[in-house]
Amino acid sequence: MREAAGKLLQGTCGWASPHQALSIYGGKVRGSEERLRIYSRKAFAALEIDTTTYAIPNPERTRLWAELTPPGFTFLVKAFGVFCGSVDVGNLPKSTRAVLGVDPADRKRVSYSDLCEVAREDLWRRFHAALEPLSESDKLGCVVFQFHLSSFGPHRTNRAHVEHLRAKLSPRIKMAVEFRDRAWIQGDEACRTVEWCRANDFALVGADELLHETMQPDRAQTGLRPGEVRRAMPTLLAATCEWGAVVRVHRRHGTRERLLEDDEIRAWGRRIREVAPRLRGPIWCLWGTDWKDAAIENAAKLAAAVGDEIAFDWIGMQKKASMQEKGGIASLFAKAQKFELSAEDRAADSGDVRHRAHVRS
Repeated sequence: MREAAGKLLQGTCGWASPHQALSIYGGKVRGSEERLRIYSRKAFAALEIDTTTYAIPNPERTRLWAELTPPGFTFLVKAFGVFCGSVDVGNLPKSTRAVLGVDPADRKRVSYSDLCEVAREDLWRRFHAALEPLSESDKLGCVVFQFHLSSFGPHRTNRAHVEHLRAKLSPRIKMAVEFRDRAWIQGDEACRTVEWCRANDFALVGADELLHETMQPDRAQTGLRPGEVRRAMPTLLAATCEWGAVVRVHRRHGTRERLLEDDEIRAWGRRIREVAPRLRGPIWCLWGTDWKDAAIENAAKLAAAVGDEIAFDWIGMQKKASMQEKGGIASLFAKAQKFELSAEDRAADSGDVRHRAHVRS
């Protein structure tokens, strides 16, 4: 979407979770497909598919997602977990388990280094097949590879692994990298990371997380412990590639605590305004702030902070498209009515001619 160059496109991290109770759904329990149709027309221009971290979907599923969303909508897909760390054996595709000869009921975890070359190739084939419907519909923004906090520091071996992933990922597909270990983006290492990302055409994800939440398991968040101080993890947003930039914001615990403070919004507004002029593609901002309409409120505040020149009016675009569609249908209906009337008139005229001929005779 050319009109999105240097523009802010926003979305959420996932959409099907019951915890994401956005008001646009009308308070009703809806299936994931209906939620996606509403989400993409009434709220956001983009979406991070985060379930791909745990399992690779069938191409039929991703094709349906592409069909449910309007033109110009973009998906950012999280890479399958084994590419960046490890997964349960049961989460591997059936074909990969067959290659390895493992039982899906086995509780052990498997990492990329555990896989033979045949199993790796099978995984990449399955992953690319899942991406293809999004890519061919021009709705694939990029694939986000997220690397672990405690086991993936800025070392030569880890850089080589990321470059290997880039070589395996189709050259047609763009790649973003997120390093939860903030040593990648601090001090002198930050400059090395930025230059390395530029050399490899990686988008370096600007991640916003709170320290105490990052140190707690996602499914066991308890908030600030007694004596702890609320601190944001270090972050960095840099234009490391021309095709776009990615921001991911997480607030994992509480209710109103998931609404960013005004100074936090202003800080992101400044960062985005700085990188926008250097891009030929969009800046995607993805919100992992699942509490009521927190994601919508955060997005609205950020859009105001970056200004109309950068904030992309996706909702306005959808309303215009809807009006044009309704106008087109109304026009077709009017033409059909006119045709029917014309046919009746012709029939009436024909009958009148026959009547006059009979009178004359």
